[in-house]
Amino acid sequence: MSLILPKYGDALTLFTPQPSGSVRTSASGSTHGGPIRLSLKNGPISTEPPASYTRTLFGRLSNCIRVTLPTSTSGTDSMSISEAYASCRVLVRSMDMGEDIYRTLTQQLEKYQTKLLGELKPSTALPMEWLSSLATEWKLFDNRLKTLQCMLSDIDQFYAPSGQNLTPVYELGLRTFRSFLQDPIISGRTQAGIVEWLTQERLNPAQDANKRRKHRETVITVRRCLVSLRLYGDLAETPYLEATTAYWTDEGAVWRNADGFSAAKYIADAIEVIKGEETRAKEVLLPGGWEPVGRATEKALLADAAPTLASKALQTLLVKKDKPAILALYGLYRRAEVLEDLRLAFKNILQENVRSIVMAGVEDPTNKKGKASKNRSRGKSEEDEKMVPLLVELRAFAKAVVKECFGEVARGQFGGALDDAFSLGVSARDYTPGAMMAQALDKEMRRGQRGETEQAWKNKLFDMLDLSRYTRDKDVFREIYTRALAKRLLTKSTADDDMEKTLIMKLKAGYDPEFSAGDVMFKDLQQSATEMEDYRRRISDSANDMDLCLNVMVLTHAKWPSFKENNMLESEESAKSHGRGDKSSTTSHVDLPPEMAAALHRFEVYYKEKHDRHRMAWFHSLGTVTLAARFPGGTKEVSVSMYQALVLLLFNEQDQFSVADIQSRTQLGQEDLTVTLQSLALGKKHVLLRADTKTTKDIALGDQFKWNNEFTDPKRNIRILSIQQQTTTEETQDAQNDIISERPHVIDAAIVRIMKAKKTLTYEQIKTETIIALEKHFQPTVSDIKKRIDELQEKDYIVRDEKERNVFHYVA
Repeated sequence: MSLILPKYGDALTLFTPQPSGSVRTSASGSTHGGPIRLSLKNGPISTEPPASYTRTLFGRLSNCIRVTLPTSTSGTDSMSISEAYASCRVLVRSMDMGEDIYRTLTQQLEKYQTKLLGELKPSTALPMEWLSSLATEWKLFDNRLKTLQCMLSDIDQFYAPSGQNLTPVYELGLRTFRSFLQDPIISGRTQAGIVEWLTQERLNPAQDANKRRKHRETVITVRRCLVSLRLYGDLAETPYLEATTAYWTDEGAVWRNADGFSAAKYIADAIEVIKGEETRAKEVLLPGGWEPVGRATEKALLADAAPTLASKALQTLLVKKDKPAILALYGLYRRAEVLEDLRLAFKNILQENVRSIVMAGVEDPTNKKGKASKNRSRGKSEEDEKMVPLLVELRAFAKAVVKECFGEVARGQFGGALDDAFSLGVSARDYTPGAMMAQALDKEMRRGQRGETEQAWKNKLFDMLDLSRYTRDKDVFREIYTRALAKRLLTKSTADDDMEKTLIMKLKAGYDPEFSAGDVMFKDLQQSATEMEDYRRRISDSANDMDLCLNVMVLTHAKWPSFKENNMLESEESAKSHGRGDKSSTTSHVDLPPEMAAALHRFEVYYKEKHDRHRMAWFHSLGTVTLAARFPGGTKEVSVSMYQALVLLLFNEQDQFSVADIQSRTQLGQEDLTVTLQSLALGKKHVLLRADTKTTKDIALGDQFKWNNEFTDPKRNIRILSIQQQTTTEETQDAQNDIISERPHVIDAAIVRIMKAKKTLTYEQIKTETIIALEKHFQPTVSDIKKRIDELQEKDYIVRDEKERNVFHYVA
């Protein structure tokens, strides 16, 4: 074998010829004449180390592996990590002994697994102690395995990639420990240790902090082990969740069955427990592992009792108006995925509260059905008087809960539950809720803003108006509201005309298109004002003070509410012009002072000349008069009703009258006279006084009343409220009776319209279509519809099919 090297210097020329050497040099005569040729004699030279060296090196490396993974048969002779690394490199790369090293490692791992099984499997240690031993073994094994990975890195880098299905050193060790943990007894004891630790922590929340920290570190070590071995789900998370569910299911049942159980406190304690469980899980489980633990705890504590707990707890929290606690309750039920139970509880609680408010007046002895007092008065049940304010307050709070606690800005499930609860709760009582809503609006419109801001007052009115959505008897609300509106407009007792128009527009647009009657009322008043201007111009030359003070409002009778007929007094001029001059009027009559009667007569003559085809009648009970009254404290302007004025003007003649004399002079009916005297002598403004020893509000014909010469009031302008000018209980009842008697005709008209359009329908279809057609007015019952169908058959508006008895046909 020859080795030819280029010559770059004279170094090789310095070799001294050896007498019997194996290397010789040859050079040309010239020092720099070309390359130098080296010849190796007796070649080739073997590169293989002696066999004894290989066996020794492999034996030392094998023993090092056994020492690193010690078993009962491991020796003590070892080498450093750097020596082991170099030995492995030589054996794998130069001597092709990777397979032998890999086999040795595999065998030693199997022996180590056998050793672990022999130590831990028969152990009689308590679960937590055993788990601590497992954690210690894992930490030792993991460190040793990492040492082996460093020592045998050439196995991973050179040998393993060259073979098929060969596992790297570290993965091979993990596979061994995984196999160890998958032993049924070992895996069972691992799970038992975790469950035992968890149970002890729950049973002993006040245990020593150092002991708790030590146990948690053990569990964290086991968790890291299981994650590395991909056994975390089966051996850690699953038993953790199962133990959590079992423990809190049992514990929750114990709490719920305890004496003095409070659902609200149970929910508060449950929320604290869940927070504690999540905090523990965040420390010992994988990131995100706290979420399933929290859900498992929530579901376990709620279990099958979720509906009952929601009902009881929410009832308590709503009464206390504890919004933070309600928000926490919502969060609990949302995470436990039982929001429907909370929604139903919210709906049922609200419905029952609404029903209690609405039905409170039924139990009141002054409001028992069929026992209304025959005496005309403002006396409504005290509970009914509170109905609308309480409903407005409850609805405002419920809306705030829906928005702030349940997170619904737009109408969602809880907003729908709120509406359903109010609809069902208000519907528990017929007629009265709608009537009370209308009367509450009437009272507020008479009262005005007072100390409130315009926006606050407007919101209050709109809140009251919103309640009318929930009553089934919308025709009752509409009729009574319209009557009250008419009285306010005619007596000029409304606080704000613009707000009246705003309410009418809102009612028409969002509630009931038939509220257009309000527009007609305002139009009539506007035309009346124009009429009075024209009248004053015509009589300007001959008018006296009474004519100039007169203000007549001419109304379209068909567009205004139908007030009591005994208050509608047809004028003599109108009766004569319609051929009724010789017939005695069936209506009652009141005697007006001559000046008033003359002024009204002059207006009648003017009006009939201008509108000769119109029939005219006076409605005096809603008339108003402003009187100048002289008292010791000074002259006052007293605004009263027409009936009150008739009584007060009598006292210009003398200071005292009997009730019989007053009735004889005014011709007022007993009922009207009674409430008029009550308002003047027994109300807030005592311009009259009893002249007898009676102290009750009952008035008899023999009672005496006198002028109150000592009456004082800080205001110059005084308004004495008249019961005739307000919506009374009897008028409300009359309106309800009128509506009830009219409903059969409304149902008839709806059925006829439907049948005329459809021609043929089944009974069920007629029923459904009729309910839909009348839903903006009232909700007819099925029995009412059936009666009207039978009645329409008798009147030959519809006929039953001869073959299919459930089918009806329209008769043209």
